[in-house]
Amino acid sequence: MRDDPLGTAHVRAAGFPVVAVPKREDPAQTARVIRRHRPGRLITDLYPSSSAYLGRLRNAGAQVVCLTALGQLRAPADIVINGDVRFQGQRPRVNRLATQRYVGPDYFILRPQFCNGHGPRRRIARTASRILVTVGGVDPGRLIPKILRALECVTASLRITVVLGAPQKDMLPSGAKPVRILSGVKRMSELMRASDLAIASGGFTLYELAATGTPSVVLCQRPHQQQTAQAFERLGSCRCLGLGDQVTETRLAKVVTDLIRSPVRRRAMSIAGSSIVDGGGLHRVVEILTTTGRLR
Repeated sequence: MRDDPLGTAHVRAAGFPVVAVPKREDPAQTARVIRRHRPGRLITDLYPSSSAYLGRLRNAGAQVVCLTALGQLRAPADIVINGDVRFQGQRPRVNRLATQRYVGPDYFILRPQFCNGHGPRRRIARTASRILVTVGGVDPGRLIPKILRALECVTASLRITVVLGAPQKDMLPSGAKPVRILSGVKRMSELMRASDLAIASGGFTLYELAATGTPSVVLCQRPHQQQTAQAFERLGSCRCLGLGDQVTETRLAKVVTDLIRSPVRRRAMSIAGSSIVDGGGLHRVVEILTTTGRLR
């Protein structure tokens, strides 16, 4: 694996031997490692590895498995596993290059805490009051202050929890509504399941919200996040408002107010999310990696 101190330490702690290669792509050196150690399979992230790089590794004798959650499907690999929600409903198949493809959110890898069987059944409140705000590890677009100002315009009584990737209390506006601020959260699934509604940005968080059946309103930080958020919206698990810097506080407050007052819509979003992402992707991927790789 690539010579990343945290990554290699984690793998060694799990009891596996590690052969470290440079972080920069060096196909010749990696190919030599493959020929020397003869691994049964080489597992890599499709992004940012180039097709030429993957092709050389495959030619060195390793069965190449690409794991990705982005939109790519074409790769010189023996197996491509892509959990992107945009491939919902596509069945496993073999293409003309003899690449086995397993795609869609059934193969999205989440931590075990997000498995649907690991939490209590969600109760849909008649009027939502527990609001979770999370935009990922960083907030370059300063969406959290905008979200909190919008929530101040909501007339309902709210209990707001803001999850920060790092302590950033100085960037949060003061308001009349009480706000609980958390960072370094280990059991994010419990916070999601305890919330009536989440306001989030795009990215992997949307898969976690879907798996926990948490209705959500999405403000994207980056243009590429809109495609994923819009796919979840089409499938019914969230309301996507587009790029956060283009959404007014008035519009956000109205959308949140409408959902707070509609248990029917929130129930439908919750059911849709749990049906899209069941949290079993990790187990399915492990099964693929530990079998012969033949399509079942």
